[in-house]
Amino acid sequence: VSSNEQTLRIQAAVQRVQETSDVLIYEGTGHVGVGAIIDASNADVARRLDADVVLVANGGIGSAFDELEVNRAVLKDKGVRLRGVVLNKVVPDKVEQVRDYVGRAIQERWGVPLLGVVPDLPFLGKATLGDLERLLD
Repeated sequence: VSSNEQTLRIQAAVQRVQETSDVLIYEGTGHVGVGAIIDASNADVARRLDADVVLVANGGIGSAFDELEVNRAVLKDKGVRLRGVVLNKVVPDKVEQVRDYVGRAIQERWGVPLLGVVPDLPFLGKATLGDLERLLD
């Protein structure tokens, strides 16, 4: 399957969903370069769909910012609009520090907001009773 064929299939699927939806949220897997080997990276697909991007990175300050910067640079190179950032799995005692520091850094450097900081709480990664019920049904 060629990159062009993939793009046409994705665009057709998007068109079908748009007919019955007010909003579409696309989810890529991994970083923005995933899929580059077949000319269909997350950044390439976002560009082809004219989709804005919200980057999600695992929390912290240094390594999270470094990861975000690499992804932001690829998006910029591909002409994809970055609309915000969410930090996931942040050490609970560091949430406010991370929110303050990273929030200011990305706003000042990139002109985008920090949309959320999700603490790394044990129950967030656990199955719910509903999940178990569906598995056992």
